[in-house]
Amino acid sequence: MQSSLEPLSQCVRFAYDTGNTEFGLAGPIYYLMRSFASGKNIRMLIGEVDVCLKLAGCHFGCDASFKTPSYKVFLRFFFTPLYNVLHELEGDALVQDTSFLFNQEVQPMNNHDTLKAAIEMMRYNFILSILCSQVPCDFLSRNMERALKYSNMYFEFFIVSQALVYLRVVC
Repeated sequence: MQSSLEPLSQCVRFAYDTGNTEFGLAGPIYYLMRSFASGKNIRMLIGEVDVCLKLAGCHFGCDASFKTPSYKVFLRFFFTPLYNVLHELEGDALVQDTSFLFNQEVQPMNNHDTLKAAIEMMRYNFILSILCSQVPCDFLSRNMERALKYSNMYFEFFIVSQALVYLRVVC
């Protein structure tokens, strides 16, 4: 897993160099989530989130035409939940006033409220990204009730739904 970090990092740099909006926002998410899953140092990862946010803000945020709802969605549903988890693992409070992008672009939210909003919108990519960062955090912090609740949600949204799709195709 760690061997994929450098190519993902190069992908992010290339996206910013070429102005590729889609990969400029999605690439850092893949890189950061893979870094988190591979056990990268939390303090170092928090710094990398800050760098990715500043790069995205400088590269895409300065263009007034790009300050669209999709830009804010990436910040709210991808970056903020991971940032919250990293700070929770470090023993810090909920992200309130860290990065200028969080202050200016999105209202700080806890991950539970963000997850509820993603479920209401039926946006499975957001649900998956939040659960992929929150479940390990809850297990590591020994919040077993919440970890099991979120694990069951993952099972319900992704394992059971995939089985139902398979059954529809077969039948």
